[in-house]
Amino acid sequence: MMRAMLCVLQLLVLLEITMASAQTTAQSRAQCTAGDRNIEPLIKDGYWKVELADAHCSFLDFSHSCTLYMAYCQPLPANGIPGCGANELGPTSLCVTNGTVGYSMGAYDDSNNPFLYNGIKETELGAVFRNGSTTNLCLDSLSTSILFECNPHNVWENDEVNAVDVSAYLINFYLKFENTCEFSVEFGYSKLCKPAVCGSPQHDTTTLSSPDYWQVSIPEESCQGFFNGGGCTLYMSFCKPLSGIDHCNNFVNSSICITNGTTDYSLGSYNNRLNPFAGSDNETLLVAYKDGSQNPGCPSGNVGSIITLKCAKEAKWRESGGKGDASDYLIGLLQNPEDACLVFIEFTYSGACKMNETSPGGESNGDLCGPSLLLIMLLICSLAIDNLF
Repeated sequence: MMRAMLCVLQLLVLLEITMASAQTTAQSRAQCTAGDRNIEPLIKDGYWKVELADAHCSFLDFSHSCTLYMAYCQPLPANGIPGCGANELGPTSLCVTNGTVGYSMGAYDDSNNPFLYNGIKETELGAVFRNGSTTNLCLDSLSTSILFECNPHNVWENDEVNAVDVSAYLINFYLKFENTCEFSVEFGYSKLCKPAVCGSPQHDTTTLSSPDYWQVSIPEESCQGFFNGGGCTLYMSFCKPLSGIDHCNNFVNSSICITNGTTDYSLGSYNNRLNPFAGSDNETLLVAYKDGSQNPGCPSGNVGSIITLKCAKEAKWRESGGKGDASDYLIGLLQNPEDACLVFIEFTYSGACKMNETSPGGESNGDLCGPSLLLIMLLICSLAIDNLF
């Protein structure tokens, strides 16, 4: 009986210690704030690593490759990272090691919020770590300034057990020349990217973006650039990726897709940082998409599309049950004869008429030329320049 009571007592003590530790960790992370920036992936349980180049490692007198380990609002594991253990360095948030010897680039301090966000761009986030190790070049203590910048492709996803490699997200790593104790590091981070406003304030874009998709039946002659014989169907969505259709599921975030029922081609992708409504005048509304399917005939490698919506008061697009059919309002679809990078599509649409405009809607002449030609040419130039980078 005495042994059983002692065992229960030990379990209660262990539980109390565990709960106290968890409470301390929760309090510590509660102190980590970054305004309206989303830091949740960074401060979850787990840690990160970056494989540094030899040139970066030389700043710390390493003769060859080394690895940066990072933890935010928590210390790195006390054991398991050679050279970065708590016995060698004490609690640390940043450590660089060559697998044998490690240097703290910033100590863990549960009373300090490392994140800086006031006075910098809303698509950026800073973090500062101090009181690291001393080195041959730094007789004081190492410190590190980290800058996170918006990059929608740099998605940080934590692992509670293993270090997650974010080497591909590293933008820069350097030692400040005026201070041999201070390092600067830059990363891309998707959670800093702010969604763009989607639409045109002078036109009705709500009708376009309301359904999951718009379906358009394309005449056989316009499908020949994509398929060998037969008609095809175009699917479009505005301000979001396509959803709710049985085709075009092989593409991530596609907003416009053409299919013959067997083969699909994406003509452009949804990007929440870009407003696809690229230009307008009183009687024309342009929508541009890029990063569609790979195309050997396109120098940039991916197809894009330009949708021209021409004012016609009688062309009232209607949807039902999350889908709409705009086949009756199609004027034409053709591929750019110069290369296969761009597809031009033209419709009539009452919402392209400028809001509060009393003049009658423009009548389409049935071809892809007209008052919107200048806007189209400007947009083509914009897409071409963008493909250079």
